[in-house]
Amino acid sequence: MAGNVQRLAVAFPRVILLASSLWLSVAGLWKFVQPASFMSALQSHSLLPPPTHGWLARAVPSLEVSLAAFGLLAACLHARLRPALLCHSALFAVFAAYALWAHFRPPPAPAPCGCGFWDAQAADWAFIAARNAIAGAVLATTAAFGLGSQSRAGGGRANPRSA
Repeated sequence: MAGNVQRLAVAFPRVILLASSLWLSVAGLWKFVQPASFMSALQSHSLLPPPTHGWLARAVPSLEVSLAAFGLLAACLHARLRPALLCHSALFAVFAAYALWAHFRPPPAPAPCGCGFWDAQAADWAFIAARNAIAGAVLATTAAFGLGSQSRAGGGRANPRSA
């Protein structure tokens, strides 16, 4: 039984990081493939100054794909997971804050979120804010409780504060 718990403690953060990496890579690659659609979504939100739309349309997908690659490398190379988990968590927190801002200051007309290929309809900003906040919280909690610090080669405990 203890062996199963130990295996779960090692596998859980890796699975969480792989899922987050997959999510970010799909979203980022969609934005690379459909840059005009993402730019249009940013413009329709009317939240950010128009001069920022162009560089954000390039920076956001670049950041998503870069962090996805960082997470995939950390998970696949059995490296320390905490830095990747925290980076992913921070990005999801920024996305949640943007969606919350759009919820309280909605676009003039219903608009897609620009989140990825699944955003063909008008965004439900409260749902998107909650979804991203939950994703960020799961990633941060996994990192904070030491679950993301163990590597297969390191042989450390799942939670270094436990006796």
